[in-house]
Amino acid sequence: MFLGGFRIKKFPFPTRLVSLIFIVISGFFGCIQEIELELGKVSSLVINGEISNEPGPYKVKLSYSTGFNENSLFVPIDPRVLKAEVKIVDDLGNEEVLNEIGDGKYITTIGGIQGTIGRTYMLMITLNNGEKYESLPERLKSPVPIDNVGFEFASEAILSNSGENLSSESRLKFNVSFTDPPEGKNYYRWRYEEVYEVIAPLADSLMATFQFFPPDCLFCPPPIIKRCWGKDFDNEYLYVESDLFFNGRSVTALEILSMPITRKLLIKYSVLVKQYSISEGAYNYWNNLKGQISNTGTIFETPNFQILGNIRSTSNSDEAVLGYFGVNSVSEKRIFIDNQEVPYAIVGLACPPLDGTPPGALCTNCTAGGASQFIPSFWPE
Repeated sequence: MFLGGFRIKKFPFPTRLVSLIFIVISGFFGCIQEIELELGKVSSLVINGEISNEPGPYKVKLSYSTGFNENSLFVPIDPRVLKAEVKIVDDLGNEEVLNEIGDGKYITTIGGIQGTIGRTYMLMITLNNGEKYESLPERLKSPVPIDNVGFEFASEAILSNSGENLSSESRLKFNVSFTDPPEGKNYYRWRYEEVYEVIAPLADSLMATFQFFPPDCLFCPPPIIKRCWGKDFDNEYLYVESDLFFNGRSVTALEILSMPITRKLLIKYSVLVKQYSISEGAYNYWNNLKGQISNTGTIFETPNFQILGNIRSTSNSDEAVLGYFGVNSVSEKRIFIDNQEVPYAIVGLACPPLDGTPPGALCTNCTAGGASQFIPSFWPE
């Protein structure tokens, strides 16, 4: 047998020792061998958007990825795709051209096209240079209703960044219950939106102090707003599942989300859980993306590769297009958690700060952190 130009003769060594010699020799030659990898030398068009059974408007975003070797001088590159024609069409010939709102984003009109169960949809794009792109047609499935959203507070083992130490962390975990349809294969994705109440701790005391200032004062105090509502989205959250192990059965308390306990739970907290019925192609796309994001750098991880979605260039069949246009049906359920239900003490904002510095803007104005002073329509009083 030949290995890298050397002849390896068979000796009556133990099999384990022969394997060890092979690994050492292979490692030696691997250290000096140069391997060229094609690491994204060309920018790719990235397209993301969706249509669902929920009322629009629907958004589609177009951008360019930056190639690995393409910006060696660190020259600013504009990733936006502007002045494109973007439209959503169905199998009956209905269509809507999306309006460009800037930053490479395109949006349907309020009251415009809306996904209909059983109908098939495509995304069609023409860039300002004439290049054309289309998504593969996907049919909008019937939504699978959420029967219940539950939650629990529990401890979870957390591995340190070094991978050497385990610690215990208190977490808030959410689960869903639903009944999977018996017909066909079904695929799911879950997303969530958070809304939570925020109070500016020093608002009351300063309101009493500044109540005598005239409305047209020359040196008026900063705004004092006591009560607000913060809102966060799951921009980086991915959880998908197939019905391989529960086809046609009731699913009880499937855990879909685990998050640390923060000041969001200090007063009243709400989460809107959205359950998407997605296609097999969408499941494969998001599941592969989830696998790449969760890679930890161990030798057992899935190697990274370019994940292609359901969008193709009709002008150049060799062009790789990234992203996905989803045709999803959605069911949703909202729950609320009061601070009295939290079994842990939550430390609020230090006002004034413990280090003796002046109070920050959040101490007197709850909108300073981006929260809204307008109460949501669904918020209980």
